[in-house]
Amino acid sequence: MHQDRHQDGHDAASYQRIEVITGERRRRSWSDAEKARIVAESADPETSISEVARRNGVNRGLLSVWRRQARLASSEAPQFVQVRLQAAVEAQPRAGPANSDSSLSGFSA
Repeated sequence: MHQDRHQDGHDAASYQRIEVITGERRRRSWSDAEKARIVAESADPETSISEVARRNGVNRGLLSVWRRQARLASSEAPQFVQVRLQAAVEAQPRAGPANSDSSLSGFSA
């Protein structure tokens, strides 16, 4: 009797479509190039990280992990700065005081 009342309360219009996923669950593997592209896309300060993640089918938390890893990797890498000299400068002896102190051992004036 209870089942009859439950079934009578629902009509065909109240049911929604559902999707059944069969097979084994697998994690998606992202290539380094894909990760780099998505992280670069999310680097714009005016872009929502959640929106970038949604657009690319990535969990927002996973994107945050990738961003943190990229930030740490860039801070651990050696930081080099290119230096250009405009003209070669010859080393010239520095002019010292007129009366140099000869009491320093190993140094002569």
